[in-house]
Amino acid sequence: MLQWIAEGAAPLTYELLLAGSVVDSNNNGSFWITPSGEEDTTLYTVRVSNAFGSITSQPVSVSLEQSNPQILYQPRDIRLVLGERLNIGLKASGGSLKYQWYKGAAPLEGASAANYVVEQTQAADAGDYFVVISNDKGVQASLPIKVSLGANLTFAIDPGNSDSNWKLQRSSNLLFWEDVQTLNAQNLEGLKMPVGNSSAFYRVVEQ
Repeated sequence: MLQWIAEGAAPLTYELLLAGSVVDSNNNGSFWITPSGEEDTTLYTVRVSNAFGSITSQPVSVSLEQSNPQILYQPRDIRLVLGERLNIGLKASGGSLKYQWYKGAAPLEGASAANYVVEQTQAADAGDYFVVISNDKGVQASLPIKVSLGANLTFAIDPGNSDSNWKLQRSSNLLFWEDVQTLNAQNLEGLKMPVGNSSAFYRVVEQ
């Protein structure tokens, strides 16, 4: 908590400033802040105003003490269809963290952010990934994250002369079916479904 006390004709308005922008305001001068950990030191000022004018305080420096890197969120294994976007996210604590992503045992060039992103995956992007985070206090490595890439199953159905609407259904046991999407005759010309890890049955029925 940061607190400022000012004198002047009431009412007094206190505005907390960060990089010149107002981030909070009240009438008592007390502010709770939550440092992000992205910067070692953050400078805060407060602007106090009343009907006669305003004045801005000298900057207050808030510094974060580093601690050992700790992974707060461990990414799970990921399965995608070829061409989809890959985004492996990670959350960690410790302050002034550095990131390095690896595929297999090889470091990935330029992969030094908390997230590793591939906008359009190719077959070569499949494999085991992990990230090493570090600061001046220590080093921490994540568990491996397996990225699997499948393909789309494409099939076409001839609706004949029917102008009806259709719906695509899916089942895991041929007994119970769930609706996936509503279709029209044009949709039936080229349905694409991702090939997943488990078996599934599909059918198209007329509504």
